[in-house]
Amino acid sequence: MKVCNLILIALFLFATNSYSQADSICPLTMFVKLEKVYQTKFPNTKFYKKLYAFKGDSLSQTKYDIQINLSNTLKKSVFVWLMTCSWLDNFLVNNNYIDLEGQECDSNFPELVEIKPGETKTFITTASKSLKFDYDKQKGNWPQVQTTKLGLITIANLYEPKLDNVFGYSLAMEDKSCWKVIWSNPLYLLSEKEATPDPITFDINK
Repeated sequence: MKVCNLILIALFLFATNSYSQADSICPLTMFVKLEKVYQTKFPNTKFYKKLYAFKGDSLSQTKYDIQINLSNTLKKSVFVWLMTCSWLDNFLVNNNYIDLEGQECDSNFPELVEIKPGETKTFITTASKSLKFDYDKQKGNWPQVQTTKLGLITIANLYEPKLDNVFGYSLAMEDKSCWKVIWSNPLYLLSEKEATPDPITFDINK
């Protein structure tokens, strides 16, 4: 009988502990939307010719205007630490060939952003595709990650964000063990050929 009681108590404690972990149910969702795709040209004098193969006097780079929507699904406010200007510091990309472009500003400091119940905060950014796809002489013909996802880095409790406004943010951003990342839906920014290129062949006679 004592054994049964101990088992029941253990199960109760396990269930209680599992239910209390906020990580299992995230109050924030992130939806990203592709708004525009276009090309930007750069003078070839900005690029090292030993690394990039190109003809003419300019190179073209693919750009993507992206809308980021952070939505609070709860009936109480949640809070996220972001920089007032370089808020992209808190965002990751799941691959190394799509980069997020920052913006210039005169005043930049960490601030606590409140997202009220049912509210959606919208951010606009631009991403660029690495030039290695079109111009890199060392480009390997390897398959690439087909989807691009953005990740929001959260560094404090979303409900009670106790963090020093001056130094706490910087320390938490330097310590990746403090991070909890919320990932977005996927975007398909590469062409089918880029995502799944032809297999590499080797000449065994050379």
